[in-house]
Amino acid sequence: MKSSNFTGISSPYEAPLHPELIVNTGQLPMEECAQQVLNYLKSIGKIKSK
Repeated sequence: MKSSNFTGISSPYEAPLHPELIVNTGQLPMEECAQQVLNYLKSIGKIKSK
């Protein structure tokens, strides 16, 4: 089975013009990156805080 329009394989990666969140995984520890994602998801109401 062949996937068509698969980003990075058959279609080029196109960076979003206005990303909602930017996480610098190349310079920050993975735990901090994960926390940034969780904080963002909490701030927009996608997940609840404990």
